[in-house]
Amino acid sequence: MTLDTIERVKYFGLRSVRTCADCRLRHGRSCARQAGRHDVDVLNNLFRWAHSHANSAVGISQRSKARKKLKRHGFNYKTPCELHKYAHFCLVHVPQFPKKLFGGLCTYERLHSFYIAFCTWAMDQLTRCVRKSQVGRIEQIVTQCHQFRDPRTGKSHPRIQSILSMTHLTAERRVRAMFYWAHILGTKAECIIPELRTPALVVVATLQLILIAVRGHRSYSQRELSTIFEDVGTQFFKALETLAGHTESQRFKRAQARFAQNPRHFRKPLPFKRVRRYIHISAFKTHICLL
Repeated sequence: MTLDTIERVKYFGLRSVRTCADCRLRHGRSCARQAGRHDVDVLNNLFRWAHSHANSAVGISQRSKARKKLKRHGFNYKTPCELHKYAHFCLVHVPQFPKKLFGGLCTYERLHSFYIAFCTWAMDQLTRCVRKSQVGRIEQIVTQCHQFRDPRTGKSHPRIQSILSMTHLTAERRVRAMFYWAHILGTKAECIIPELRTPALVVVATLQLILIAVRGHRSYSQRELSTIFEDVGTQFFKALETLAGHTESQRFKRAQARFAQNPRHFRKPLPFKRVRRYIHISAFKTHICLL
């Protein structure tokens, strides 16, 4: 079903835009860590218990636990999706694959997931890690880059004027911007802070491979897709977390310096606190949840 991100959340009764209908929303530091797959039968029972008219203490306790578990796994029990109720026999299950919630209809499209979200996260962190003295040089390199051409039609794409600002960048321009970053960084990434040069190169290289794979120019085998979206995707998020960690530490130092200079005017900064992880043992095969 071709639904937008916000439409998908409302239609399938998800809790927020970061929840997933394939994997459990875990309590942890990253959504890219391996998580257990949703069990369709268990979720249907949880929804049934969450809307039950309980009168006894046992029933009320069961209803409360079901609502909390649905919220923890990324669902809003107040707005459940009725596909399994009214279109149960229309949801086809392929025996070779694990049973998926909503018959696999609730998926993330490549436009908002890869072209917009992934590219925005990467460019935002890369821009923050650029050395101040290299801003003018980067703008000069952008103007000197050759225009990209469509591999099928040969038509040249519009040139991107600035790589350090994402204002009014469309999804397609965000994708092209990541290939501009490859020309800017080169092999040494001298425009990036020295301690973050290797993670910056990893972010650009891994994201380029993911973007090429989702363009649909050729077919990929199951082993290739597993390598790209699990192994390469994990490297992408690890490198991105390294860049984000450095950005957070710099923010905390600046806020701490302002507080030390004028404690009455500025609030005392609080360091980033990781959320308590929720450990759930599942018998189902875990897989990478990229959003």
